[in-house]
Amino acid sequence: MATQKQNNFGIKNTAIKNGKVCIVVNYYDDNGKRKQFCKTTDIPAKDVGRGRKKEVEKLRDEIVEQFYKDKEEKDLIKKMSKENPFYQYKEMTFLELLNAYLDYKQSRNKHTILTRDNYLNFLNVIKQYLLTNNIENIKMKDITTDFLENFYSNYLPKRVTNKGTTLSANTIIHYMNFINPALQWAYKKDWIEKDPTKTIEKPQIIQKERNALSKDEAVKLFKYLDDKEMGFAIQIGMMLGLRRSEILGIKTNAIDLINNNVAIHDKLLYKSGLYITSENDTKSNKNNESKGLMPLMTVLNSIISKQLARIEYNKSVLGSHYNKEFEDYLCVDNEGNIYKPDRLTRTAERYAKECLGKKYILHEICRHTCATLLVSDDTTLSEVQHFLRHSSINTTSAFYTHLAFSDRIPSANKIEEILTGKKEQQKSEEEKIEKTERN
Repeated sequence: MATQKQNNFGIKNTAIKNGKVCIVVNYYDDNGKRKQFCKTTDIPAKDVGRGRKKEVEKLRDEIVEQFYKDKEEKDLIKKMSKENPFYQYKEMTFLELLNAYLDYKQSRNKHTILTRDNYLNFLNVIKQYLLTNNIENIKMKDITTDFLENFYSNYLPKRVTNKGTTLSANTIIHYMNFINPALQWAYKKDWIEKDPTKTIEKPQIIQKERNALSKDEAVKLFKYLDDKEMGFAIQIGMMLGLRRSEILGIKTNAIDLINNNVAIHDKLLYKSGLYITSENDTKSNKNNESKGLMPLMTVLNSIISKQLARIEYNKSVLGSHYNKEFEDYLCVDNEGNIYKPDRLTRTAERYAKECLGKKYILHEICRHTCATLLVSDDTTLSEVQHFLRHSSINTTSAFYTHLAFSDRIPSANKIEEILTGKKEQQKSEEEKIEKTERN
């Protein structure tokens, strides 16, 4: 048996075995005993000094990272097996698999707090479905494509929510995004022989009609919001095209009135009676583009300055009675209580109804209207994308350009003139007039 030698080319976690570079990982087992993992590569040790050092370092990092990932999964299965002697992974029930997958994702910080909370609710629905059909203890290996299709296509679409509505296609896709990866995970680990999700098709999402205020309506409502309760928060959303969670997540220390900018780094959501911020939920922002500095123009600077002055005045008047739990946030009432998301939404809808006589939701008033007005005013799609902080210009194009219908009229007129010969006829008439004038 070939012995393992210490390398002499100065790369950590490496050794030489049979003349080849070997990646070495030292670790401790469950009993605290020192162990060693070794994986031999195809790279000859003599080649390291011939320009392959970086290649070895990259390969080492990949192997070490994969080792700890695999060890983490094995430790998880061991833990579950100790807690439940029937928890042998190949004999897992479907519900045990889903719970194991949730624990695995949580251990790697792959789910936001809200996502995990939603998936736990999904688990209750799945359990209810299994109980109804007397298959609560169905094994994960017995889950078939037919089973999944029946659940996705027959059971979920007929399920009625607390609001009295049936589940949307988008919600059903969320169920798929929880169940399918769990089964795929089991398949990759050889816990099941086949992947039952391979031929499952996602339902088609019907895009909801997106409304936006016209220019005149936006100007009228923006003026109407002056000095109204929560009015400043809606005005900020209109001028910066913010989502509700972004409006509520604005912090006073993120505002720079001297350099005229505000940092959109945090989001604030309300779930099950608790406020969840991006400080304790590191994955709550949709994407990196959602974060960044936004400019404060003169009007917005004035609006925010008034709210900051209002906060300081209320603090001085109420003293110890002022709620300091949310003192870092901008969108608070006179007593320091942060605005609840639903209340902000209802207030915005009420103001729109009072001012315009129409129903608009907060997202339409702020984000959709901001985008539509920019597009209608000949702002390029790339500029709108950057302003709205979309990760892809496809999102900007798909959701917002169709709202500016009036912008298409000139193009429609042009193509009509071309196809009907009106353009040539008009050109001929102009030439005749010009010829007559010359004569």
